Amino acid sequence: YELSPADSWKMSLMILFDIANVCPEHVAAFCFQAVNDAIRYRYYELSPADSWKMSLMILFDIANVCPEHVAAFCFQAVNDAIRYRYYELSPADRNDLKTGLTSYLETKIVPPNTSYIVKSKYSQALISFAQYEYPNAWPEFFDFLFNYIGDASVPLRVEMYLMILDALDKDVIGPKQPTANDIKDAMRKSCISK
Repeated sequence: YELSPADSWKMSLMILFDIANVCPEHVAAFCFQAVNDAIRYRYYELSPADSWKMSLMILFDIANVCPEHVAAFCFQAVNDAIRYRYYELSPADRNDLKTGLTSYLETKIVPPNTSYIVKSKYSQALISFAQYEYPNAWPEFFDFLFNYIGDASVPLRVEMYLMILDALDKDVIGPKQPTANDIKDAMRKSCISK
């Protein structure tokens, strides 16, 4: 029988969550394509909560077997939800989003083989969120980053720290976003002494 587009990506996610490590490669590829198509073509039909929640669910639950283009697209969906729909998110959703983004950095971008595009898309999503939250709602944003880099002998942590700062410069400070001056002023007060 035929599945609706909505049912096809849901069924594909179920397969990937349950048997991705043991299903044949062509089945996993088909499932990832269905999920990718759902995110790409049905994204604007989803509510803001559904788009980023679905994307984080994919990133956390199947990131170890998720193709890099699907992971990159998921971070783009998260970034778009933040940039274009931030004010539609409830305070609880904003907190969940912050928790998801910080947890991903601490737990998922650990393997040295994490692709550059995934790290770059992650950095953009984190900075998009920080642009709205720092310094008022998330004053400890840079403390979080300083704690993350903690052991500077781990090259991947240094690389991610620099990528995040580069995204801040390219996406917020450089293009003179409305929040750029507030962010720079808050950084002068809280970061220079550290």
